[in-house]
Amino acid sequence: MVATVSPTRRPPGPPPGLIGGNALEFRKGPVQFLMENSRLYGDVVAYRLLSYEFWQLNHPEDIREILLGQAHKVEKAPIYKQMLSKYLGNGLLNSDGAFWRRQRSLVAPAFHHRRVNTYADLMVQYTLDMIEGWREQRAIDIYEAMTQLTLYIVVKTLFNTDIRGQAAEIGDLTATLQELVSSEQNSPLRLPDWVPTPANRAKRHSIERLHAIPLEVIRERRTSGEDHGDLLSMLLSARGENGEAMSDEEIMYEALTIFLAGHDTTANAMTWAWYLLAQHPEVKARLHRTVDEALGGRPATLEDLPRLKYVEMIVKEVLRLYPPSFSVARRTLEPVTLRDGWVIPPDMNVIVSQYVVQHDARWFAEPERFDPERFSPENEEKIGKYTYFPFIYGPRVCVGNQFAMMEAILIVATIAQRYDMVLRDTQPVPMRALLTLNPAHGIEMVLTPR
Repeated sequence: MVATVSPTRRPPGPPPGLIGGNALEFRKGPVQFLMENSRLYGDVVAYRLLSYEFWQLNHPEDIREILLGQAHKVEKAPIYKQMLSKYLGNGLLNSDGAFWRRQRSLVAPAFHHRRVNTYADLMVQYTLDMIEGWREQRAIDIYEAMTQLTLYIVVKTLFNTDIRGQAAEIGDLTATLQELVSSEQNSPLRLPDWVPTPANRAKRHSIERLHAIPLEVIRERRTSGEDHGDLLSMLLSARGENGEAMSDEEIMYEALTIFLAGHDTTANAMTWAWYLLAQHPEVKARLHRTVDEALGGRPATLEDLPRLKYVEMIVKEVLRLYPPSFSVARRTLEPVTLRDGWVIPPDMNVIVSQYVVQHDARWFAEPERFDPERFSPENEEKIGKYTYFPFIYGPRVCVGNQFAMMEAILIVATIAQRYDMVLRDTQPVPMRALLTLNPAHGIEMVLTPR
């Protein structure tokens, strides 16, 4: 029998502190906070972060209503939009409604599977170029290496620009951006941006440089008038219903959104993949056998993907354990009815966590264990449809999910073909939950040519 619950009834949750509600606990460890709420309070949890009330949903059926079934009743959570708008404007990640639909329709063709397939050779070549630079090295920071590699790939494939000379600066700027946004969203007291604190000065510098780099590329392309058939050319030639072209600033925000989302998430996934493989020699040995048999010593190609199924299984299991985006926040525009009679009132912030659901023993046996066999063809069919969603689902499913999966498989196969890597330090590497799920520090790997 379904229980009837008053829409005004507040779900159970952690007791709030006097200042900032539960923001201090959240700031100490967002993932741990979300996991603990699920364990202690069940599938629907309520708490306050600063002045914002949140409902945390932990059951796949309830999450489905927010992301798919009643997605028309929600929008992006204001707390995140306010923070990110300073950096990403009203780009695809931040916008809603008719404007978001327009922008999505402009960006989506660049990620159609036929176009994505043409990027395969470039992904492999950039990886081989990186490996060539390892010949004289005995050890590398794999997080730094994966960050630079995915940055090169996304900028070259989608914007036909080689930014290898600026990669170090861009990496530093994006890291600063994540730190600042994370700090702002969790801080109970925030000074206005015009106050000349060290944090505000760093923020202003990051914004100016992050905007200047893509703007320079956009203006050069607009001046040349060349059509390269890439995402940037599509955005430059796009016209609205009134026939107006997008401004340089609008294009810059879309480019920057894709630019950041397209490399940081994959870089994190690849970093965690090598970290896990180094701790599971039996999985790594099978990976080496797989790529040796599939490739026979030659570079990987698009046509090899069906023969690299075990590599795909590894990538999917990494994304289960370490989803790059560990949570999604929305705000209700009207009441949303859940199972068991719960009704989320209008103007309520809602948070759902890929990490929580994908580490729930109800849906995944021994959820902390690294086991690519979960995603074998026979086992993957048994996984609940809404219990695994590293790229979310519904109308706002990640537009670049096919791009990211192909890139990850080809990078893992290409590196595993040439090198064996082991951890220099066997101490556990803690996570840092910023905008994405990062390693708390670099991960040094010792290289052995195969």
